[in-house]
Amino acid sequence: MIARQLESTLEKVSRVITDRYGLRLICRGNRCRTNGRTIYLPSLPDDVPDELLGAIRGWSDHECAHAIYTQTQIAPTFREAHGPEAFSILNALEDARVERLMGRRYPGAKLNLQDGFRFVGRKASQGSAPAPGPFDQFTAALYTRASRKSDQPWISREGYELADECEQELSELRSCRRTKDVAELAVRIWEKMREKFPEREQNAATPPTQTVEQVEPTPGTQPPVEQQRGSGSANPPEQQPADAGAAPCEAECEGLNPMERLGSLVQAELEQLYSGNGGTYRVYTKEHDVVEVPKPRQGYDYRKELEELKPYVAGLRRRLLQTLMGRKQTLWLGDRTRGSLDPSSLHRLITSSSNRIFRKRIETDGQNTACTLLLDISSSMSGKSIDLCRQLGLVFAEALSVLGFPTEIIGFSTLDMDLRVDVARESGVSEEELAKRFARFVPVYHAVYKEFREPWRKVAGRFGSVATRSLTPLGESLLFAGKRLAVRPEQRKVLFCLTDGKPVVGAWDEQVTFDHACGAVKKLQRAGIEPVGIGILEESVSHIFPSSAVIHQLDDLPRSFLTQLCKVLTST
Repeated sequence: MIARQLESTLEKVSRVITDRYGLRLICRGNRCRTNGRTIYLPSLPDDVPDELLGAIRGWSDHECAHAIYTQTQIAPTFREAHGPEAFSILNALEDARVERLMGRRYPGAKLNLQDGFRFVGRKASQGSAPAPGPFDQFTAALYTRASRKSDQPWISREGYELADECEQELSELRSCRRTKDVAELAVRIWEKMREKFPEREQNAATPPTQTVEQVEPTPGTQPPVEQQRGSGSANPPEQQPADAGAAPCEAECEGLNPMERLGSLVQAELEQLYSGNGGTYRVYTKEHDVVEVPKPRQGYDYRKELEELKPYVAGLRRRLLQTLMGRKQTLWLGDRTRGSLDPSSLHRLITSSSNRIFRKRIETDGQNTACTLLLDISSSMSGKSIDLCRQLGLVFAEALSVLGFPTEIIGFSTLDMDLRVDVARESGVSEEELAKRFARFVPVYHAVYKEFREPWRKVAGRFGSVATRSLTPLGESLLFAGKRLAVRPEQRKVLFCLTDGKPVVGAWDEQVTFDHACGAVKKLQRAGIEPVGIGILEESVSHIFPSSAVIHQLDDLPRSFLTQLCKVLTST
């Protein structure tokens, strides 16, 4: 099975955007926004309705299209020179142009953009979005005509009639190669149509409503290569307000083109679905999560510690050798002209029908297996528990390395930092209310003590840096380790998790965290991974893992763990 079965849709989008365009995609809170180099999407739980998820993907692809194709630097001078009405027309035309280019490059993006547009239409038809005024009806109609979408019931006939008067200009949009070309077209349309909107003439000096789609290269950075050439929407820079998941006010939706409305409508929908829903495991953001390779501790000699653990290493290696290596299968390939004599073919010597009377023996190894050991390094593991945890890691890596099992060892916990305090102060939403909306505000921490590809002896010194941290984000850490394990080519994949406590991330109701861990185990199983839980004085692993053992005496931990390890690895 593949790792992407353990990966969310937005994580896939983030990976593609980052790898191909140097953009960043960050999931945080409820809001949709961008600064041109970073696209901020809402942080989502696992149970997002398909309609809403499609809308979010559409908004993401829409903003990615602008980041790739839009010449953003013309925005401030254009709006100052030609006014907010021409600027709105420019946005409508540019939306259609960059979406066409994005859909041509990525057919999947075209489908996502269609989902986003349908979401806007449904919300408008249901009265969930404020009704656009006459000018906004006109710009919305321009967008649908330019993008060759069917007429929408929520856009007035008058809006379409006015847009049809610009048929000649719209036909020229296909030949526009840069945003600058679209800007010239937008000025011509506004000069042609401005007499149709006398009320806008009177308010020409009024600044336009800020949109959720404002894009401007971050100071000190260079736009993407295609952005330097030009193309796309010309929106001004956006501030980075604190995001507590508050629903947008209606004024934010007013005066926007259809796809510009999408971000605000997504935010409102998320607020309606998950506001105060303490029963959903939802992370505020993963932006501050840390994955690091610890440095070896100075003065630590792993060989000295392994000397004391030799009996465990030898015992484990012997038991695995007896069982696993005894599983080799012997196959004989007959009908050959050389090799060992094949008794079943000797009759050919008498009949002289053939000289192919030999056979060749081939031995195949037993089932090949990749193993991951996930170590709980939360604060409750301090003292003797963390020392035993380190020793188990040494025994695990030493024994399986000698036998040739690909092995990875990862420690998991959280950092001692709670974002909830800062978010509450900046947003004005109480910490209590935030805790009901999001389960996790603390960054998750993963320490990779040994990667699959690394020779064991070269990284053994890292185990001297094993140290306790804070909380126990079990579900997310299982998925983190599972993604890395799932891409291994071995036929069998086993994930051992050693923990001494229940899953805890500081949620309002930690039952949500426990349920999330149970769900993570099921995802691992669906991805072809065998999860095994080893509990230290903690029975909860038996309720989370399909295969588990509980250690009731710390002194029994090494022997009991190795017994369970052998039991799983030698099972058929």
